[in-house]
Amino acid sequence: MDANQVQTLAGAPVGIPSVEASANPMFAAFKADSKLSFVRPYDPSSVIVAGFRHSVMRWRDVKGQVAKQAKMATVPAIILPDTFTLPEKAKQVLIGCLEDAQDAIIRLAVELGASTIAWQDVTLDATLEHLTAARVSTRLTKEQITGWGNIALIPACNQRADQISEAKGYNEEQRKAQRASTLNAYVAHFSKLAAAVPNVGQSEAQAMQNMLAIAKLDDDMAKVLSKKLHAMLNPVEADVNL
Repeated sequence: MDANQVQTLAGAPVGIPSVEASANPMFAAFKADSKLSFVRPYDPSSVIVAGFRHSVMRWRDVKGQVAKQAKMATVPAIILPDTFTLPEKAKQVLIGCLEDAQDAIIRLAVELGASTIAWQDVTLDATLEHLTAARVSTRLTKEQITGWGNIALIPACNQRADQISEAKGYNEEQRKAQRASTLNAYVAHFSKLAAAVPNVGQSEAQAMQNMLAIAKLDDDMAKVLSKKLHAMLNPVEADVNL
């Protein structure tokens, strides 16, 4: 494979099939120039291209019987960069965990009706974010969100409160009260996201998403909450038109 056949995704090199690969039946599995893989019926005889892996999805009912037709998507394989200095056995375990996360991302997309998988959604960075989100979500409680919000949201909420105070011509005492009120209100809104099915309307969700954008937070909690809000505001992502 020459240099023109290698592309870096999330810092990890993955093989991209050359023009000659069009003679290979696998060319119908993905569109390299658009960085998309197609979701298609599972074919156990499907061959693999170097640098890619098959993600197979099966559905069974509570009795273990096949619930619906299995599907698959051929996506770029996860390759750890050289900076991951781990024993070989540890690397294999880590790759296995990352591939499980990659499969979970693809399965969720398929269950939401996706017919294509964008490669940017299954990179090394994307799978690591998925695992982090899963870890934080298992410990996502109202108390944790409240504790996080009472610290992380202070700067952005103070900025918003000061805008309100300026517009209303508040004095210093009223400005302090407005700051406290604004922070308490947003923390209360965000704490609702601890519920499995948050009782949050679209306008409220959008207001929280806007606050996160203003706050420019990049911690794990902010990422998880932002992802949850995004899912609420975009229940079904539209497929990419090819």
